[in-house]
Amino acid sequence: MEPEEIERILISSLKTPEHLNILRQKYKISPRHFPYFPEPATFIWDFIVQWGKAPDLNLISAQFPEFRYAPTDDFDAIAEQFRKEVVRRNIYMAMDGHKVAIQKDAETALVGLINQLQGFQRQDDRSQVVVDSDPIKKPSGC
Repeated sequence: MEPEEIERILISSLKTPEHLNILRQKYKISPRHFPYFPEPATFIWDFIVQWGKAPDLNLISAQFPEFRYAPTDDFDAIAEQFRKEVVRRNIYMAMDGHKVAIQKDAETALVGLINQLQGFQRQDDRSQVVVDSDPIKKPSGC
């Protein structure tokens, strides 16, 4: 699925304040992460914040006649896909933003790039790595 389509479906699937909290907390996504449909995203996001629910289809259609509304019931799946697209886009932008610094002083640029990339990382159970303090354990009885 194309990034634009993923974004459109996610925006269309925003229904409750809980959806906004999930995007913010679990996926580190805010209204500024919607480059293809920023106006509908901001409108729906702000409407949910103010009214506790998404605007109805008639209001969305009146505000944004060109926006093709297409919600899905599988919010978590589309949010996960969107998160991957946001991270991919941010990685490319970070690399592009450090081109000059890399040419000037690659070691210094590396530190800045690593710090920026770490900011994209989620802090949940799925992205944690367990490190064994004794990686060369011998089985007992040896």
